[in-house]
Amino acid sequence: MAHVPAYLGSRDVEAFFRRFLGISEDGSKAFTGRMKHLIRQKFPEGVNTGHGVPARYYADQFFQVVVVVELWQWGVPPARATRLVTDAWPALRTSVRSIWREVDAGEHGAVIKAEPIFWRVPVEALAYLTAEDRPWRQPDADNLIVLTPRERDEREQLAGGREWRVAYIEADKLLRQVFEFLKFGTDPLPFAKIASLMNTLPPETDDDRAT
Repeated sequence: MAHVPAYLGSRDVEAFFRRFLGISEDGSKAFTGRMKHLIRQKFPEGVNTGHGVPARYYADQFFQVVVVVELWQWGVPPARATRLVTDAWPALRTSVRSIWREVDAGEHGAVIKAEPIFWRVPVEALAYLTAEDRPWRQPDADNLIVLTPRERDEREQLAGGREWRVAYIEADKLLRQVFEFLKFGTDPLPFAKIASLMNTLPPETDDDRAT
């Protein structure tokens, strides 16, 4: 049986995003520059393996980039996007696992429907210039938070309309589209390779299950 690589190369990742996002030829150079900048900034951790060594993206690294690129789409500056994702990654990884279980079960004829997932993202671009003690600032005003629909509604009610510069990304829909595009996009991967990639996620811990 042929060996199935459990990682994606930097060219694979860049090509995936170009096609997934529909990057034009004119925009390709700028997008490549952004992706290379991530590697130079040692994001995600473990991808920049040294001069002359090809970058390898395992599931953890690939999906961290998925979230960062989505934050770019919402206008979050690159440096802030990587910090938000790094700080929130244990909870974000749980989102990825949840949708992967659904996708994997479906591939084997079973039905598992994941609950909707929302990523609450502060999109206040000038937040870094504002005072920490401003009256409407919430304690976690500059954190990316993973919420269920009920938690989102409760948070909205608690905030009383004071969180007007916040986006709620429908993460379950985004992640399903990513897996769908990996399977059936313009350059589809065999499901065995996708499964091999996903098997590189670190083992789930008790803390992850409580997230």
